[in-house]
Amino acid sequence: TSRVVLHLSGEHVYPVQPLDEDAATALFIERARDASPHFAPTEADGEAIHRICARVDGLPLAIELAASRIRALTPSELLARLDPRLPLLTGGPRDLPVRQQTLRATLDWTVDLLDEDDLHHLLHLAVFSGGCTLDAVEEVGGTTVDCLASLLDHSLLQQTATTTGSRYSMLETIREYALERLESLGAGEAARRAHADYYVGLAEQLEP
Repeated sequence: TSRVVLHLSGEHVYPVQPLDEDAATALFIERARDASPHFAPTEADGEAIHRICARVDGLPLAIELAASRIRALTPSELLARLDPRLPLLTGGPRDLPVRQQTLRATLDWTVDLLDEDDLHHLLHLAVFSGGCTLDAVEEVGGTTVDCLASLLDHSLLQQTATTTGSRYSMLETIREYALERLESLGAGEAARRAHADYYVGLAEQLEP
């Protein structure tokens, strides 16, 4: 098995989706009780837990790391401190590999598998909030179809077929991470300006 699509004959691809709401909530409560055996969520806690799971995109590791904080925080307090997400999602078991002890380390490990070109395009795709079209990514970042396919193979990007064509998006947790790295490289302002210029031009084309 491999986490990345290898493009070998006989290969079968099984996309692993984030947990649905019920499974995510059950995992959170189970791990919260591991951290705090007397944890008994109230109705208000239940709503906060649903929102926490949604905030971390239903990712199992992120849910487990968030739930471990219940020893020190109520679900509502935890939810209020998950913006941004990455600083609080730490403290995984010390007997696990380092890459599984914080969500940032997991993303570092995943993104470091990319070549330089794919990394460049991943970071620039993060300026799109809510996804984008093929035309938009080609124009704003010069991203090619081959590059999009590579990011899809690494499960860092998602493709959705719509009646008007493909849309590409990333989980908000991944997007937050990519934006951080984009800013650390000093490339955030240029990427946002290219994004703005594209949509200004698109709006001008559509103006009567």
